[in-house]
Amino acid sequence: MSRFSDQRTRNNSRALVTLAVILFAGISDWHCIVYGARYGCPARSLIKPCTCTDKNKGLDISCEGASVEMMREAFENIAQSGQTATYLKLTRNHMETFPSNLLQPLDVTHLTALYSNISVIDEYAFAGLEEKLESLDLSQNSLAHVSIQFTHKSHCVSSV
Repeated sequence: MSRFSDQRTRNNSRALVTLAVILFAGISDWHCIVYGARYGCPARSLIKPCTCTDKNKGLDISCEGASVEMMREAFENIAQSGQTATYLKLTRNHMETFPSNLLQPLDVTHLTALYSNISVIDEYAFAGLEEKLESLDLSQNSLAHVSIQFTHKSHCVSSV
């Protein structure tokens, strides 16, 4: 064997050992590799047109000028981070109806949906957030009547 061949074999062996150490050291969650760190905001390309800032108590997410479909996709990707969306701010989005299950993949603490021309809120729009949601701001929309029904008893919505 030549000296060049021996060096290549050693480099390949080191690469395999390094990969094995990474895999067996607990970095087995595929979304850690795809989405970045387990904690923190996903890559911007995965949540467009939303933006995300990592705060001490969770994520601060803002979505502006988005369709419901775009937000659904962004929220699915944000949910993969495993973090709480401490603040979710929806502004000037294209949604006359606040649909059921839009927020289902997220843990949201404070929700603001402003200037989105919302006139109807689906019956289960906030299902799953009963134990998490602390504040809800739907001002500056076209709501004539608001009747929000939680599927379970909400324990701590402090402001609506």
